[in-house]
Amino acid sequence: MDGLIYEPRSFWSVATGALTSKAQLVQVDRNHFMNGERWPVTIDRIALGGVNYLLRESAAGGNAPSAATIINRIGIRFSVPQRYHVNVGRPIMIGSIPMMSTGQHATPIDTLYGAPFTPSSQYGQCHLTFKKPLLIPKNAQIEWDLSAHTPAAIGTGPGANERVPSYCEMAYVELGGLTGSSMRARTVQLAAYLGDLTPTIEGWPYPPDVVAAGGGAIAPALTSKNWWPPTSRFPAGGGSPDWLNQRNTTFSAQEATRSGSTELVGLRTTIPQVELDIAFNADVGIVEPCSPLSMRTGCRMRTVNGGSSGHWWWRPGAPLALVFDTITPANVIPLQEPITLGPGEQLNVELEVPGIDTETFTSNYSIGVAFNGYATIES
Repeated sequence: MDGLIYEPRSFWSVATGALTSKAQLVQVDRNHFMNGERWPVTIDRIALGGVNYLLRESAAGGNAPSAATIINRIGIRFSVPQRYHVNVGRPIMIGSIPMMSTGQHATPIDTLYGAPFTPSSQYGQCHLTFKKPLLIPKNAQIEWDLSAHTPAAIGTGPGANERVPSYCEMAYVELGGLTGSSMRARTVQLAAYLGDLTPTIEGWPYPPDVVAAGGGAIAPALTSKNWWPPTSRFPAGGGSPDWLNQRNTTFSAQEATRSGSTELVGLRTTIPQVELDIAFNADVGIVEPCSPLSMRTGCRMRTVNGGSSGHWWWRPGAPLALVFDTITPANVIPLQEPITLGPGEQLNVELEVPGIDTETFTSNYSIGVAFNGYATIES
């Protein structure tokens, strides 16, 4: 297959630390924003969000820094060294920038399940529609893994002893086949991570926030000491069964056409965590929603026998909500002009973190930022 191939790419990082009484200017790890491949990468949007916060919104009392809504108080400034500065002055506040519409509806308080509670999200979805379709040759495969997530300490409320399983429906959207389009799908069971919480050089496992570390969560249904549990894999091939013991749900087994290349146009995930939200509410006794698992679960993907042939599309461990940014709970900013990073070039990214009343509150910050786009690969 001659010509150009376009694969999704993302440069991402998570900045963590303790909030102080004064605002801080945080330099995000430069190594995480360097194009280490031999192909140019075009960036056309930025995704930001609070990573691994137990609460999506602040609890009663107004301790906003302990919830994922802290992202609205963060400023960002970035530049391409030796080329041009995108904004050379004061960092721009995320809450003041026009955002892309990502299909996230409001989640009102629900009273259908007994005690009032607020769901973490309306549909539990994260989608990525490719800027340019991905063409893969016959017999090419894609590997896709979801990570475990770090749970909070188990509380003492009525939901403390409940073990609620969490699942994710993973799907590739492709063109071709008998009906003109199809999906390769697999349902996996997500796991709670109980291994070493010391972050690796890659930035994961994500450390828990102060609310999670202080207790207030249900016991997980499935645990793992491996950050990449085998239960959360959409394998490229082989006979690996899914959680229903079905063996025909690998990527290669669901090929829609046996002649020529396949055109992939997007990725879809759905994490229905209503039962988890209900049990969380019963344990903690508040109506504020917990954050979606997509803000606490990492992912990694790569093409095998085609495209970039084994290169990860992004550093393994990227929060799902940051790289699946067409429908996402993260904040997504479109760039007026795309930025193309050649091999060896990098971005400089700085975040302005607000100060808090340290006499009243104790909190950390955990801010994820991803520069998303695509690589142009000569086949």
